[in-house]
Amino acid sequence: MNAIVSRSGTPRARARGFTLIELLVVIAIIAILAAMLLPALAQAKKRGQMAKCMSNNKQVGTAMIMYMSDADDKMAYANITFGNANPLLTASMTWDDLIASYLGTPLTLAEQWFVVNQKATAALACPSDRNPLFRPTTQAFLATLASPPKYSRRSYTMPMYQDTAAPTWPPGPDVQEGAGLNWSFPANAATTATWNNADSSSPSFNGVTPPNPAPSRQLALRENTFNDPTGTIMITEYFHVDNIAGYPDRAVLRDAAGHYASPGSVFNYIKNEHHGMDNYNYLFVDGHAQFLKTFETTPALNQRRGMWSIRKGD
Repeated sequence: MNAIVSRSGTPRARARGFTLIELLVVIAIIAILAAMLLPALAQAKKRGQMAKCMSNNKQVGTAMIMYMSDADDKMAYANITFGNANPLLTASMTWDDLIASYLGTPLTLAEQWFVVNQKATAALACPSDRNPLFRPTTQAFLATLASPPKYSRRSYTMPMYQDTAAPTWPPGPDVQEGAGLNWSFPANAATTATWNNADSSSPSFNGVTPPNPAPSRQLALRENTFNDPTGTIMITEYFHVDNIAGYPDRAVLRDAAGHYASPGSVFNYIKNEHHGMDNYNYLFVDGHAQFLKTFETTPALNQRRGMWSIRKGD
């Protein structure tokens, strides 16, 4: 063995480095530890996003309850739309337009009636929602405009109150409909007949001129309509390319089965990336929120029943 003589004259062994095998063993151990740690970090990130989505959901719910308090106990209308062949001339007011001031971004009446909310707060978006904004055809249309409107993500929606006609009209506690009351014009005569013209000079508006003042005289769901506020969903998540702040499309969701697009759809997304398989945040009329699987909210995914319905015990 080669030796190095110290100043004192005592022989000292030469320092030996790591062998290649030892280095490979260390690298393998590090790789194994990383493989064990990375999934845990990914899960921690997902849980953080889930918590943020829940926080945003609760913030939206607080705004909804504040709106009801100031609107004679009326719940915000999910959607009132006067359509036009030109989307930019569509007059629409959605639930998130109505509660915008309670989320810190007050809108003028004209801004509320514009087809998208150009001042939307980040509270309307869930960080887990990674869908593109609008479908490709809409993006192509907007690209042709000299001054395209600003638009941003809305990750939440209201369970749909589908019909403004008998037997589910007028709104009441014993209807098998959701909390999201909406009108859409032009529509059938029964729908048009439910509109209170005191809010406007004409219910048609030719799809261009919105009602003025804001629709405050229409029948609405009120706080006392809900016999089971702790078991009735008011707001839930809806990850969809067309769920845009202030946009009438996707402002309501028909039932639990509609939470995600069908396999093969251009609007499909990976369910596992949405807080885990088939899990969603739900905010209830009384203001509390829960993280549930869809089958825990209703006995029939394709029907407005259980937590999706105003009717108690269905």
